[in-house]
Amino acid sequence: YTATTNASGAYSVALPGSGTYTLSAGKWGYQTQQLTGILLNSSSNTMNFSLRKGYYDDFLFDFGWAVSGDASAGAWVRAEPIGTSLDNSPSNPETDVSNDFGDQCYVTGNAAGAVGNADVDNGTTILTSPIFDLSTTPAAQISYYRWFRNGGGSGTPNDQMLIKLSNGTTTVTVQTIPFNDASQGQWVNNTITVADFITPTNNMRLIAEVSDLGQQHIAEGGLDKFEVLIPPVVVQVSAWLGGAYSGGQMSGSLANNNLLPLTQPYNRPPWNYAGTETVSALPANVTDWVLLELRPAASPGTIAEKRAAFILRNGTVVDTDGSAGVKFYTLGQGGNYYIVLRHRNHMAVISSGPVSLPNATTFSFSN
Repeated sequence: YTATTNASGAYSVALPGSGTYTLSAGKWGYQTQQLTGILLNSSSNTMNFSLRKGYYDDFLFDFGWAVSGDASAGAWVRAEPIGTSLDNSPSNPETDVSNDFGDQCYVTGNAAGAVGNADVDNGTTILTSPIFDLSTTPAAQISYYRWFRNGGGSGTPNDQMLIKLSNGTTTVTVQTIPFNDASQGQWVNNTITVADFITPTNNMRLIAEVSDLGQQHIAEGGLDKFEVLIPPVVVQVSAWLGGAYSGGQMSGSLANNNLLPLTQPYNRPPWNYAGTETVSALPANVTDWVLLELRPAASPGTIAEKRAAFILRNGTVVDTDGSAGVKFYTLGQGGNYYIVLRHRNHMAVISSGPVSLPNATTFSFSN
């Protein structure tokens, strides 16, 4: 059951009846989010999604990758793969990668039966991503899973799979998988730093090519779980909560009495923050959840990003994994921002001026 949101982000899905569902939401330029084990019925509340900015595509959704090339058969197709076998080993994959959402990927042709029914023949099939913008994230990395199998046919196999990057002006090859690659017939992850190969721009594309040229052989390719990895901007903050402060530190009674939720509590009015921060256990010495906002120095009325985090008894604000500092994932290189700290029963505070982020020196609201 699928739906597309309107311009305001609202959606409606007609379901066959009450039951437990898996809900997924995604858009090119954002991280796909999935909620599992959701009980839905006629009285269910609206299910809200908050998609973090970024590029991620496991092909659960069709985000518009383009297929081209001159191969007479075996063109790239987005599908649940149908496994085939060559010399008692996999040729076309049976499944997509195991650590993503759904069961879709891109494969070259996709047909049951004989191994040569849908492999690449007499040319090259080309898969090209939509445009992605890396102009403000020079340290960005790209991760993807690829599959390649080449064998059979007449004579020694001689085909290859190429992974390329284009920045709108230049196209470079970032990986060549040859016919004799030791990892044939399996999903293999590769991660590259974009700037090692090409200048990042706002007009980037990933390109995957599989060829069967000259003498004909079995040639199969696959691509799955594409994502852009951007190092987070870590924000160091400390504060005292007046209501919890006593004798040089804050109380830990909420945690000690099992009164703190494991999921961030700011998903209701007046905060209406739809973040998905959840932990399996609370960090040591925690006082409570807090909500951080970053507002650009040039437009402090605009919220660039929010994150729920924990404040410890000593006033340090830590991320959900307990590490010092809170990770913000959409700021790119950082910059100058006003920092806002909110708590459930204290007045919100904002830094008196912009703070250069990431900050090696902790910004203290107590000074």
